Amino acid sequence: MTRKLLGGALLATLGTMTLFAQSGMKGGKSAATERNIQKLETILWHAWKDHSARPFEEHLTSDSIDVAGPSLRGRANIVKEITSDNCKVSSFSLSGFAYSWLNANSVIATYEATEDGICGGEKLPAKVNASTVWVKRGGKWLSAFHQESPAM
Repeated sequence: MTRKLLGGALLATLGTMTLFAQSGMKGGKSAATERNIQKLETILWHAWKDHSARPFEEHLTSDSIDVAGPSLRGRANIVKEITSDNCKVSSFSLSGFAYSWLNANSVIATYEATEDGICGGEKLPAKVNASTVWVKRGGKWLSAFHQESPAM
């Protein structure tokens, strides 16, 4: 129930932000930036698989939030979870990237991930739909929000 409420609130917020942002966006949107964000997503997935905190420390905002599974996690807990041995990931692949630009310095990347792994003793969903809000701060693209939902 909480997941549905959070998802609905996120969609309503992002939809409103998109409506307001579309009229005033200049620059920012580019194929090169979108390729870079896809590369950053892949780097973070590899870091998750390999339990490497550094990419998360480098590519998350200080107030980043992750919604995957039953809880909300802030940056410190995301990094802590990444370095734990709670998850064993054998493989993953990312596909179907799409981008919704909110303004020149923020974009939502959506994609599908297939994964083979176990977290907390439970098999991960074979496919998830993921979205990440990327923001440009100090000339660098950072993840401010990430969520995953099992694909139906």
